[in-house]
Amino acid sequence: MPNHIHGIIILNGNKSPWQQPPEPEKTIGQKRFQNPGKNTISSIVGSYKSAVTKYANRMNLPFAWQPLFHDRIIRDSRSFQNISAYIQNNTQNLKEDNLN
Repeated sequence: MPNHIHGIIILNGNKSPWQQPPEPEKTIGQKRFQNPGKNTISSIVGSYKSAVTKYANRMNLPFAWQPLFHDRIIRDSRSFQNISAYIQNNTQNLKEDNLN
């Protein structure tokens, strides 16, 4: 779609062989302004949006992101198949999109 994007991010839990041991408990002051960390949905989406924004700026493309994103947790294979089919077939709805 020219005015929005769909995607599926697959996270495999804590199966990474590079997982670091847990950090010691932080004080309330230390937690207040902490970074949510790597490999969170927000950090993954933020990194993607940052890379696309830099590319658009370099290419002088008119471009802006909406401020938030919508996420949904896919809990089973049936939901995965339905959402995948929706994404694949979404371009067929382009003519009906009043923002295009």
